Amino acid sequence: MQRNWDLIRMILLDLEEANGEHRKAEEMPPFPADWVALHMKMMEEGGLIEGNDPGFLSGPPQFFALG
Repeated sequence: MQRNWDLIRMILLDLEEANGEHRKAEEMPPFPADWVALHMKMMEEGGLIEGNDPGFLSGPPQFFALG
């Protein structure tokens, strides 16, 4: 999957406004939750955000990020 820079920008801005609260990938419309989860995972692997990957084995991709 190619990086969507608009989505990355939206994630970073949303986490900045979250003031330390966890954010779920599915709480960030208008993008599909699986896109958000995969981008959050890439951002976490790159050291841009802190997060938790509960795994992709139990259904659609999920990711929880700390704002």
